[in-house]
Amino acid sequence: SDESKYALEWCVGTVLVDSSVLYILNVLEDDDYSSMNLNGIQPTNSGKSLATDHPSGTTRERTRVNNVNEITKLVVDLLKLTKLQIHVVIESCHHPIPRHFIVGVIKHMSPNLVVVGSKGSSAIKGVLMGSLSNHLVRKSPVPVMVVRNRLKKIAKKSKFSNNVTSLKGLADARID
Repeated sequence: SDESKYALEWCVGTVLVDSSVLYILNVLEDDDYSSMNLNGIQPTNSGKSLATDHPSGTTRERTRVNNVNEITKLVVDLLKLTKLQIHVVIESCHHPIPRHFIVGVIKHMSPNLVVVGSKGSSAIKGVLMGSLSNHLVRKSPVPVMVVRNRLKKIAKKSKFSNNVTSLKGLADARID
């Protein structure tokens, strides 16, 4: 996603130093092993399951390889802009519940910092929809940096202004 790309760019430009190790994890939701399928509820079309509903193993593998190639190109382009000498590990996999898998990987590897992108949805929408960044902040045993691509809009000025800021100096200020 664009948010993940921005988080990667921020990480390379801000966090990494020479001899760092950068682990990039791309987890795709695996519908074949989702909780609905494991509980015997198959996705159907008019009561009949279609063989074309689920991509084959080779299609899924091709998706993962394409993701790794795209991420590799992005990382190489970003690193060319710096003089950093770092080690990069990129992994792409399928999992039925990506957020749980990511927390498991974090617990196993114990990195110094986890950097994740954020779409910047509202807090209520994030709680209701279950944002990944919110889940990682709550469940991760290591610090999590949530990177937002866009800045919040600045509130409009009130029609009531501060007398001191609108004057040329404090000498012109008047106490009412």
